[in-house]
Amino acid sequence: MRASCGEAFSAQRPGSGIHGREDDDVRAVNASQNTLGLSVFPYLLVCLHAGSQVGAPQNRQSRYNPPSHPGLKLGKERPIRHAKEHLPPKEPTDVSVGMGLLCGFAYAAVFQISFYAATLYGSAPQPENRFARWQLMEHAALPAPDGHPSIYALALSRFETPEHLIQRLPLYLAAIVFLAAATLAGDLLRHWIGPEDSGRGLRRWIVAFGLGMGAASLLVQLLGLAGLLGRVPLSIVMALVVTGWVVWWRRRPSPPADRSSDQLAADRPSTIERWALSLLVAPFVLLGLLAAALPTMDYDALAYHLLGPKEYFLAGRISYLPHNVYTSFPFLTEMWSLAGMSLFGDWFLGGLFGQIVIATFGLAGGLAVGVLAEDLFGERIGWWSAAIYLSTPWIYRLSVHPYVEGPLLFYGVLTLLASLEGRMGRWRWALVSGLLAGFAVGCKYTGVVFVGLPAFVVLVAMRDGRLACRLGAIFVGGMLLSAGPWFLRNLLWTGNPVYPLLFELFGVGEWTAADAEKFSKGHRPGNYQVGSLIQSAREVLIESDWQSALVFAFAPLAFLHRDRRKALSLWLLVLGLFGAFWLLTHRLDRFWLPLEPFAVVLAGVGMCWSARLNWKLVAWLSFSVAVFYNLAYCTTPLVGLPYYTADIHEARLRGQGTAIQLVNSPEFVAPDETVLFVGLAAVYNALPDARYNTVFDRNLLEKLVRDPDGDGLRPTEEIRQAFEEEGIDVVLVDWSWIELYRSAGNYGFPDFVTPKVFQELTSRGMLRPVQTPLGPASPIQVYRVTDGPLIGRDSER
Repeated sequence: MRASCGEAFSAQRPGSGIHGREDDDVRAVNASQNTLGLSVFPYLLVCLHAGSQVGAPQNRQSRYNPPSHPGLKLGKERPIRHAKEHLPPKEPTDVSVGMGLLCGFAYAAVFQISFYAATLYGSAPQPENRFARWQLMEHAALPAPDGHPSIYALALSRFETPEHLIQRLPLYLAAIVFLAAATLAGDLLRHWIGPEDSGRGLRRWIVAFGLGMGAASLLVQLLGLAGLLGRVPLSIVMALVVTGWVVWWRRRPSPPADRSSDQLAADRPSTIERWALSLLVAPFVLLGLLAAALPTMDYDALAYHLLGPKEYFLAGRISYLPHNVYTSFPFLTEMWSLAGMSLFGDWFLGGLFGQIVIATFGLAGGLAVGVLAEDLFGERIGWWSAAIYLSTPWIYRLSVHPYVEGPLLFYGVLTLLASLEGRMGRWRWALVSGLLAGFAVGCKYTGVVFVGLPAFVVLVAMRDGRLACRLGAIFVGGMLLSAGPWFLRNLLWTGNPVYPLLFELFGVGEWTAADAEKFSKGHRPGNYQVGSLIQSAREVLIESDWQSALVFAFAPLAFLHRDRRKALSLWLLVLGLFGAFWLLTHRLDRFWLPLEPFAVVLAGVGMCWSARLNWKLVAWLSFSVAVFYNLAYCTTPLVGLPYYTADIHEARLRGQGTAIQLVNSPEFVAPDETVLFVGLAAVYNALPDARYNTVFDRNLLEKLVRDPDGDGLRPTEEIRQAFEEEGIDVVLVDWSWIELYRSAGNYGFPDFVTPKVFQELTSRGMLRPVQTPLGPASPIQVYRVTDGPLIGRDSER
């Protein structure tokens, strides 16, 4: 089932892709013991062609194959002898170039026609109402026959209330200060580690940004565990960082001279080309930052990405939450939201602050992709790769929702970049690579497979044995240093450092064996049939609603570039990551995204493989069409809320959903009361105190009322005492979510929870049905505890 297909229509509407929605930091629990996984990784083949072993373009020295190693070496490297290793690639003949142009044009044209003719699966809940991409493109600039304005006209109309942007000013200013302080801290850390060739230019600042943001997350976690969350401690730390950086900057030695570049003229973009690419992708970045300041309606965010930090903030410290298993995952990105909540003293504003911070990783990822592509293929390809990345709807989507994939993709690219430096014997870069890989694991457990493992292989493969061992040990040490705090936290909380994974080895914590098996079953691959493989490939290539036509229309054409072995290296990496996605995960669409940045680099190579005017026209025409479609698509609710200048408080009310609107209404629930939610776990926007559990955790209602020795209810007095101990005043049950969980192929829901249970509690006088505007036929039912601790005050309601 496709995840989040109908999110644009209703965040709380059951049936809109809950299958897999609460899955952000999960991979198959038994995946590490699955022998099929051993065949996933052609990563060992990557080392045969990776950046350090490929031939350089004619008249240009390859960055990762210099004539000597300027960095500190840890041992003698074994020479790798290839007969033509150091020879420049042969200059293609006119005939081969002509054939390449013809074949490239034919393939790119056929693929893009197929792409734009494909159906947008998220365009409507019912298949018969869905439309194709070309229909959206047609409506982008032209009004509909019924007089409905065009998509671009509608997008411009949403800027009619710019006065509301002042509401966001404190959020953006606070985010700028936080990001700047974190980047300066990362720059100090970079200087202390001292990796070679990292002191100037864009490379310096993206490395500093990655190190600093990861370190900031670990600091917030440390403060939270110590119960020191608050505006004052964070402000003091940021002030100390800025002061320390200024002191170091004033005393710094003279920066090293820029490394000379012998790039061909064709490898460098013209000034006009740079400005054109920048102007075309600027709307994606700006609109993404505006949309990130709007309250999200995404289920995953409301169920744990923001809900976990909210619970920590309200408690004043970070502690184990047994009712929400997802808060036991590494929470690197969520700590930024917790920092915002502490700085503002408000969980709602802090959540928006966290969304803005995460949105900046879209731009940072584009810059990292550009640096990687420039190092491998030249500056012009770096510019084009960054432009393709930033104009991809997936990247925009990751910017407007507080997902972990945006930072994960950034750290994946930066880790590989550092590994390519480290494999030249530069041990400091190996340490940086390990730290960055650990931060990727802090975003998501799957970072071990999708980031750490390929970076490790690239770092040590085909090096001298002694050198490889030392580089590998430094990498693993750095990775444990930056990811270890999350493992240590879980070890102290549950006895399992990777809880809830590997429960067979470390135990299940508070879960039963049945709970652990339910979790494992919900997150392992469904089958290994060829048809499923083809369908997954089709989704990555064409059918994903948020994919860009440019990625795989031009990625195969990278083989037409003179550095074919580099193209082969990246293709092996892309295929390896896709294999890991298909064999080791439950195939939720966001799990294949780690391959996207490297496919984008290949697309940039494919768009720039020839400097001839006719091919440049093809590239620019394709890019212009893609930008026209992608930007129109991104301004629709199918990608994220497009109300860029809306009043954030009104947007907050509109996005709450029916159940949350009920409990937030003083007519039904007082702000100081406690609500037990049954079936619904996305309770971030609830104003009263919430008691809930995720679908994989033990059901709280069952825990409170079920007789442990049978299938019936406990005695009334015991139930009343249990409700009093939890302080529960109101019970809200959402049968639509329960039925969805129980549907075929979904996670399941405890059989104990039935309407009969509520009828019995009502007949015993424990619960009283509350009449709501939804009526008795609504799947959302509200009950008041009639004999609880607050009965005297609440009896009249």
